[in-house]
Amino acid sequence: MRLSSSTSENLSTIVGPSLQRSPSKPDILSVGEIVADTLRCLASGKSMVDIMFNFRIGKSTISKLLLIVVLFKPSTDGWLKIANEFEAKWQMPQCVGALDGKRIAFARSGSVNFNHKVSHSTILMALCDANYNFTCVNIGMPGGCNDVGVFKASKMGKKMLNNTLHFPKASAISKNNINIPYYIVADEAFPFNTYMMRP
Repeated sequence: MRLSSSTSENLSTIVGPSLQRSPSKPDILSVGEIVADTLRCLASGKSMVDIMFNFRIGKSTISKLLLIVVLFKPSTDGWLKIANEFEAKWQMPQCVGALDGKRIAFARSGSVNFNHKVSHSTILMALCDANYNFTCVNIGMPGGCNDVGVFKASKMGKKMLNNTLHFPKASAISKNNINIPYYIVADEAFPFNTYMMRP
C-alpha cells in the first residue's frame, strides 16, 4: 500500500509541532522526512541498517529519530502519567495501557505468514496509552502466530512477565481500599494475571 502525498502531508501537520526542535538545535531532517523514514521502518519491519541505506541517513541519526518519534521510555513516572489519563478519560484507575494485536496483510510470502483468515500477514502488537498513542510495539511476527504467542515472545511481553517495565507499585485507589496493582487491559485472547485485566 502506498501512502498518498495528501495523507503524508496530513501526518506531517499533525506530528510536526511535537517534532520541531529549538532554533539553537536545528533539525537535520525535515518533518516530512522524519515521518516517511519512521513509517517505512515500522511498516517494513526492516532493520535500521536497511532504512539507513534506503534513505541515505546515518545509523545514529535513524536510531535517534525512532527514539524521538516512536518510543516511550518505560519509567514509573511515565506509567503514572498514563494511569492518571486513563482514570480521567476512561474511568479506569491504575490502568497503564491497552494491548492488542493486528494482522497486517500483504502479498503471498510463504506458509509461515499464512493465517486463519486465509491470507498472508505479519503481526503488529501494540500497547497504547489513553489517547491511542503507541507506548510499546512489536512488529514482524508471522501471521500464523496467535496473540498470546506473539506477546510471550516479544521483548514487551518478556519484560511484563519479568516485572521489568517499571510499573508503579500497587496502591489504594481510595482511603479504605486495599492496594491494587497497576495493569494493562486486553481482550480474552490474553492471560489474566496481576498486570493484565481482560473481560
